[in-house]
Amino acid sequence: MRLLLCARAKGQMAVILVIALLKLECFHWLKLLGSVILSKHLLLTSVKTMTPMFIVGCLCNFFMLMAVAKLPLVIFVASGTLLTATVATLFTLIDPSVTCWAFGFPSTILIVFGADFVYSSGTIFIAKTSFPREHGVAKALFQTMTQIGTAFGPAMSTIVFSTVVDDYRSSDMSFWEVER
Repeated sequence: MRLLLCARAKGQMAVILVIALLKLECFHWLKLLGSVILSKHLLLTSVKTMTPMFIVGCLCNFFMLMAVAKLPLVIFVASGTLLTATVATLFTLIDPSVTCWAFGFPSTILIVFGADFVYSSGTIFIAKTSFPREHGVAKALFQTMTQIGTAFGPAMSTIVFSTVVDDYRSSDMSFWEVER
């Protein structure tokens, strides 16, 4: 692909495509995990679980609209990636005996910021670094990478979740019980 190797992008195009792939994969993985945890702990419906994500996503897109011209795009990509890493860490350290508001709810809010920051800034970066005659191909590559991440994230999270639940079923303890 000439587009990925062009002198204008200096190899940064391939980097942003890989970041977009991994970021959207992690976003959908953690979104599914967060919705399951919120629905099981707080006994919320799917609508009540996803409504905060929708509201925060709208607010985040409005913020990006206002701030994208004032700050370099690398700040948005780095902060979005760090927010996603923070969410993954929160899910790793989650304590089932603590209220869901301590880990689950902040995670579902922060993951939206991470996804919107990386996706919005990645789209703008692709448009800036590619030549006008290559915009269609560059944006198609970006969309393809995000769609591959969107497909792999829920698939892998479902496999991991099913494996963990099956391991708990083989033992005498329920998956949602707290070990004491």
